[in-house]
Amino acid sequence: MTRFGSAVRRVDERCPGIDLPLLSVSQTRGVLRQSELMNRPPRADSLDAYKVCRRGDIVFNKMSIRSGAMGVAAEDGLVTYHYEVMRPCPGTNPHYIMYLMKSSHFTGELIRRERGIGAGGNSGVRTTEVPFSALRTVDAYIPRPIEQGQIAEYLDRETGQIDALIAKQERLVEALTERLDAQWSGLVAGLERECPIVQLRRVVSSIVDGPFGSSLTSAHYSDSGARVIRLGNIGVFEFKSVDEAFIPLEYAAQLGNHAVVAGDVLVAGLGDEKMPLGRATIVPLGLGPAIVKADCYRVRPTSVLVPEFLAWMLSSPQLREQFRVLSRGSTRSRLNTAVVREARLALPPLDEQKAVLKRFVEARQEFVALSVKARQMAEVLMERRQALISAAVTGKIDVRGL
Repeated sequence: MTRFGSAVRRVDERCPGIDLPLLSVSQTRGVLRQSELMNRPPRADSLDAYKVCRRGDIVFNKMSIRSGAMGVAAEDGLVTYHYEVMRPCPGTNPHYIMYLMKSSHFTGELIRRERGIGAGGNSGVRTTEVPFSALRTVDAYIPRPIEQGQIAEYLDRETGQIDALIAKQERLVEALTERLDAQWSGLVAGLERECPIVQLRRVVSSIVDGPFGSSLTSAHYSDSGARVIRLGNIGVFEFKSVDEAFIPLEYAAQLGNHAVVAGDVLVAGLGDEKMPLGRATIVPLGLGPAIVKADCYRVRPTSVLVPEFLAWMLSSPQLREQFRVLSRGSTRSRLNTAVVREARLALPPLDEQKAVLKRFVEARQEFVALSVKARQMAEVLMERRQALISAAVTGKIDVRGL
């Protein structure tokens, strides 16, 4: 064992007066050009804060190093201040160092050394970073250069095969999601051909947004009391019982206009690629006293709508597209209650609403079961990958001749 700092050195070379591509780090693809990312931030007008990364340097995101967001640069480029750049010392294989940093031993040491740097945004989630001064003190297995190369080549080959299997499972989940959406879209299209189309405002008794501004902030939260329903709780036709937050019952009573009861429909007024705008779900039984937060709309349908059917329609591919077109906002799509009121949807008789819901729920259960199996397989493969890396970089596997 030797100190990690003896194998690498930190580099802080600032942007020169030449044009270099902007680089980023993907947890699955390593270091790549920002132009290869779907949602890439624009390069700043001033390049003074950018660091230069040279081919063969090790780059990692100091805000998510525990997740394995690191890689070896294949070309010269620029990285933002969120990244650290390390240059291997003579006789050190950069790919070996990358695998070493992904090993269980190394990440365990990082967890011990990480330090908080404050809470992130409105979420209240605490972010962490590990300074290079702490990295360099980690005791690590640094074999001779020829062994480093053998281990790196072995792991490149073996993890490449595992990554291909993981990608196959991820593609299966994507395909299942697409198939479910296609079936969902087909059911809605059939209703739209056969049933009258109405504006939402004509079939609901009320639409209420959550309290804005200082009326409800994290300072009002308590350990128990009335549940605060936030955007993270509203899935696509699914209530997600995560990210629990509460306010005192006495204060909830003052915000009674924003209260929800079991069977109310919840609609998300903010969205992104992963969590679409306008997605909707039902307030589940047994939730207890609760209110909606800002950008979470409580919708109460009239007797002509089954609440579950309304949530299903609002979450459908057709309504998602309606909301996307109607939304506003440059970085995150946003709705308001006036826009939601104008959404147009098919209105079949109550018995037909229940029948189509039954068909969809049965189909969805099959898709969910298959998706769960695929995700479980991917998790097993990721655990196997991690164990293989850890064993190889600690000398527990003799890779010579493998």
